[in-house]
Amino acid sequence: MQRSSFLRASLFGLLLVVLVSGCNLPNARKEPADGGAEQDAGTEVDAGRPATVTTALAPSQQTVALTATLHAALPGVAVRYGAVTGEISAVASPALVSRENPATAAPLAESRGTTETARAEAMLEFFTRFKGPFHLENAEEELQLRRDPTNDGQFGGAAAQSQELGQAAGLQVQSLQRMFKGVPVYGQHATGLFDPAGNLHALNARLLPMDAALDVTPNLTASGAVAALQGFQGSLDVTVFGQDGKPEASSVDRSEALSPDAQSAELMLLPVERGSGRVGAVSSKVDYRLAWDLHLRKGLLQIHAFVDARSGEIL
Repeated sequence: MQRSSFLRASLFGLLLVVLVSGCNLPNARKEPADGGAEQDAGTEVDAGRPATVTTALAPSQQTVALTATLHAALPGVAVRYGAVTGEISAVASPALVSRENPATAAPLAESRGTTETARAEAMLEFFTRFKGPFHLENAEEELQLRRDPTNDGQFGGAAAQSQELGQAAGLQVQSLQRMFKGVPVYGQHATGLFDPAGNLHALNARLLPMDAALDVTPNLTASGAVAALQGFQGSLDVTVFGQDGKPEASSVDRSEALSPDAQSAELMLLPVERGSGRVGAVSSKVDYRLAWDLHLRKGLLQIHAFVDARSGEIL
């Protein structure tokens, strides 16, 4: 029994590191403010003490004040800031921080059940109670139980790693996608860690401020976006899949993939960093572009690209 408890505690600790450390979007780097070495994904704040930390981007006074409300309402919680954004990026219950058995300590939110929907409801309960620290107006409208494209391997397998570690520790990992006026926001989501009874013990939140005036009406239809991609003369990334369904590195004629057997198009808001133009950047200095997320498939070939839903520009 002692060995089992030790293993479970170790897995709790490792899973917490994976959950709160965060990963980069494609081509995104954690750049320090002074041009020095890259920073960690965040700086953990000791539970109960004033949140005064130094990161690549220090948290604002408003963020520090919001952190204090979390500490006051949930004594003993640990809070982590994102080094690149200065925003609250993760919250963990005292049980997870001390690596105790979560079943013996107070969670962030009580169980609503053990189904996927019930876990989502527990997360929404927390975010409804603490929407301010996470830039939410209406948690139920802005966080939805759906597939997040950025969790499909584009975070370097962190989501899959969390899932595997969670299952090994007898825990469950649940994700909710950030929505804005009904449109998914690329790279923004919340991930929760649950004990076997369905109690919520940790949250990773990649949620940034959104401009309420942002328009999500496209000028370009999905078919128009596909046509723009097919007429594009620049370089495109073509993925070749093996017979086992796994991607393989290969040089192919992209024109083959541009005459697809199957295609999908989804409208989304894509963060683009000011200055660098990095698509999908995690930063406090991003503008959002309405874009079509296109996947064109021809046999074992696939092209994935973003097309600006207003101008037709390939991003």
